[in-house]
Order: sequence, then structure tokens, then C-alpha cells
Amino acid sequence: MFENLQQVGGLTAMVVDDDPQLRALCRALLERDGWSVIEAADGAKAVELARDQPPDVFIMDVMMPGMDGYDATRALRADMMTANTPVVMLSARVEPDAVIAGLDSGADEYLAKPIHPQEFVLRMRAMSRLRRASRELERSYERLGEQSWALNCLLDFTTALSRAETLEAVYDRMLELAIAMTACRRVMIAISVDNGDLDVVRASRREDMMAGPIARVGTICGEAMASGKTLLVEDDEAAATWAGRPDFDYVSETPSVAIPIKSRDQSVGLICACGRVGQRPFSPQDLEYLELAAAYAASAIHMIQTSKARDAARDAIVVGLAQLAEHRDDDTGKHLERVANYCVEVAEALREDAPYNRIIDDEFINNIQRAAPLHDIGKVAIPDAILLKPGRLSTEERDVMRMHPVVGAETIRSLMAHAPDSAFLRMAEDITHAHHEWFDGNGYPRQLKGEQIPLAARIAAIADVYDALRTERIYKGPMSHDEAVQHILESSGTHFDPVVVEAFYRRHEAIERLATHLSDRKSAVKRHRPTHVAWANAQVEPSSDDADPSSMASPARVDEQAT
Repeated sequence: MFENLQQVGGLTAMVVDDDPQLRALCRALLERDGWSVIEAADGAKAVELARDQPPDVFIMDVMMPGMDGYDATRALRADMMTANTPVVMLSARVEPDAVIAGLDSGADEYLAKPIHPQEFVLRMRAMSRLRRASRELERSYERLGEQSWALNCLLDFTTALSRAETLEAVYDRMLELAIAMTACRRVMIAISVDNGDLDVVRASRREDMMAGPIARVGTICGEAMASGKTLLVEDDEAAATWAGRPDFDYVSETPSVAIPIKSRDQSVGLICACGRVGQRPFSPQDLEYLELAAAYAASAIHMIQTSKARDAARDAIVVGLAQLAEHRDDDTGKHLERVANYCVEVAEALREDAPYNRIIDDEFINNIQRAAPLHDIGKVAIPDAILLKPGRLSTEERDVMRMHPVVGAETIRSLMAHAPDSAFLRMAEDITHAHHEWFDGNGYPRQLKGEQIPLAARIAAIADVYDALRTERIYKGPMSHDEAVQHILESSGTHFDPVVVEAFYRRHEAIERLATHLSDRKSAVKRHRPTHVAWANAQVEPSSDDADPSSMASPARVDEQAT
């Protein structure tokens, strides 16, 4: 009856029962459904086997000689390796006390003996889904941990660069970061000199420092510099194609990588690394972090040479960190730049009247322009399967997506630990944490209401949604300017602060010009009659439907993923 349902495949179940016939029945049902099966005749044996062969699901009998199912389940829950592995408990006892005892010991399911084959298979499929979800969550936490570590490394690096007053200090920090992030035994930093050659300015090995300049012509480093693109040599076969070059040593121990240091689209140097510990391959994200580091270093070098290091390096940090989140979505384009400029327009409009003329000064304008691009930095923690999903998100996926303001705020707070007096970072935290809050309290993640929402976040919310509405994505077409303005006006008092909406409306023509000037592509968008003119003339109160976020006439997922 259930043969046509999708099989599990790729997962392992451990059947723990002192009855060999029941074990055989479970094995037959499970293997037919794509499971691999391990057997154990008692609880103690199951605990022992699980240390060497941890399964994806346990099927645990209750009454067994020696260690019974209750004690075995408790032992598995106490072990870090099996603490989160689902347990399905089997027993002929089905009275409430027995079921409660089983669940209290740590079981996830409780099935009665004799087992019903169809129910058993379907329950196990449910456990497989639970296990896969648990694994994905664990992987997400691992990725978040790796990303947090990398971001902190980059933060320390950029903080050091902002304080560096000499090129020598920049080179020192570059070498330290490259060694840490590549885990390579051999790392060197080379900088272009006036005659076009590359001078090795820092290296992890003394021999490389003493080797002399590297020619730009006929060398591996020279070709990487000329292309301006990262050169990745993944294995010995790939390395062999470079044999005979004067600088072959720099790529001979695979995997190896050469990353240009580019300033204003010109390669000014190179980071080379080879001999990675464990020969672990470089992942695309490893390379992205290294390329970001190279970009920061290039910025610091250029600014020191032009006596403007600190301010410009800080701006580069903002752009780099924001792009780390946005880079994963190929459709974002100039989203960050547009949102920043829209925020400035709205803030300038608010500044014209009391009481905001006492709150919004030049520093506020400058800070919001640099802080707004960080609004979605928390998306580094969102799995690609959710972030890039072309259709509507499920409830579970939406809950994961709604964690990105919290993750983003935590990331900004970690930056603030290194710069506690930074008003710009304080504003970035406000925007990151609260740009999905609604003025009527129906937003997320904290359900803030009214002026509980920081002013900068109330401004950024409108800028972000307007740009999302105007932008074409794989899951929706773009709105015209008039349609987007009308949507925002209709959301006044529900999604958005009415005062900020008025300021937005006063500048909507300038905002439309910015949207056109900074558009990702030129496309013909049908213009509709500007129905928002009636709103401007009548100033009617929002309808009762606007109080319900689910009733708003907006494209799917604008407030979940597009912004």
C-alpha cells in the first residue's frame, strides 16, 4: 500500500530488540524503504555500537535483558554524539503510564507491538525528515560559526588597518590574516614596484623574503596580476601545467591560491598561499573571505598613500560586510547603494520640520548613509535553499528567514565591542535589528511598536521595501514607481510610520530619479496612473485591512526575502 511513496535512502537505522524475529521484520521493512540497518540485541550493545557507528534513527524495544530501552535511551541522550538522534520506542505496553515513561526517557515516538508495517514505515519516514532537518540545522550552526569566526577575523583585520599609519603595519596584518584564514604553511605578500616587478614584502618563510623580485612577465604571479582574478591550483595535475615557471614553488604544494590585491581595478600586489594543512580544498567562501581581505588591504594601502586611510577604510569595511550577505543573491545588484541614497532623501525631508530638525544633523545623515547597507548582514546565516528559493516560503522557512535581523544585530554588536564609541555602528545595529518591525507592532523579530522602533530603522524600512517593490526578482516582476508609492502610502500607520511616509512622499520624485539612475538594468516598466495623488490630497486614514499584515496587497515575500 505504501510502495509508491518516496523512499528514504541514505540514512541508517539501528534496530535494538532481543527478539531476532522482530529485528528481521524491521530490517526487511526498512531495507525495502531504502534504509541501511544495524542490529543490536540489547541496550548496552546499542550504546556501544552507536559510539562507532552512530545511526540516524534508533528503533528501541523497552523490555530487554540487562539494560532496558528506558536506560539505553537515557544513555544515548547523555552522549553528545547521539543526543539529538531520534528514538522510536517499541513496546507491547500501551497504557498511558508506559507511554509517558517512554517519552520521559527521551524517546521521540512510541509504537505499540505488534507493529503495523505501513504505520511503522510511515513513522520512520517522519523520523527521517526530522533527522534531515536536524542535520541541516546543525550544518547551519556550523556555517554560522565559521562565518562568525571569519567575520571577526576580518573585523580585527580592518580595525587594525584603520589604525595603521604605515605600509609596513598593513603588510604585517595582511600576513597574519592570510596565515590564519588559509591554514597554509607557506604564505607571501608581494607588492608591485615602479618597474613593474613584484617585491616580496612579507613571507612566512625567510627563504621567500630573500628570493628577490618576481618578474611580471613569464611568471605565475605575473599572470594572476595581469588577469586581476584569483588563481586557484587545486591539485598536482593542475600544478604541473605551471612547471618550469620561475615562481613555480609558490603553487607547487597543492591546493594553492594567488589572490590579486586590487585598488581602483588595478592590481597592486598579490597574496600567495600553498601547502594547506591537511590538503583541505579551498571552498568558494574561503576564497570570498580572502578576496574581501585583499580588497580591504588594497583600500588601506591606497588611503595611506593618499593620506586618507582611516575614513575610507572604515567605509570599505561597511561595503564589504554588507556585500558578504548580498553577494549570495545574484539579483540584488545596486540594492545597497539605492537603499542608502533613499534613506538620505527621507532623512533630509524629515530634517526640514520639528522635532526632527533637532534629531537629524549632518552626522545622522552621514551615519545612515553608511549604516543602511548593513541592514541584511544577518542573511549570512540563512541557508541558500531558503534565501534563493524562487517560490513562497513555508512557515518553517519563514521562521528561519526571520532570524536574520537577530543574527545581523549580534554581528554588529560584535563589531561594536571593538569600537564602542561608534555612533555609526550603533545606528547600524538599530537598522539591522528593527528594519522588519511594523509601526503597528505586527513586525518581527521583537514586535516593537511606534516610536519603540528606532528612527533610523523606520526610515530604512521604507527605503528597503520601496526598492524591493521596484526590483525584478526571479519570483516576481517589478512594480512601477507609482504602484510602489501607492503601496507605501496604503501601508501608512500599519507597516510604516505615517510621519516618515509623509517625508518619503515629499521626496518621491527625487527617489524615482535615483531609482532610474542607479537601476541594475534598463527595462520598460508600464507606468500606471498615480493613484497616490488622491492620498496626498485627501490624507484619508488607512483602512482597517491595513492593520492585518496578511491582508496587504504586496508581492509575495517582499517583507520576507526581497528586502
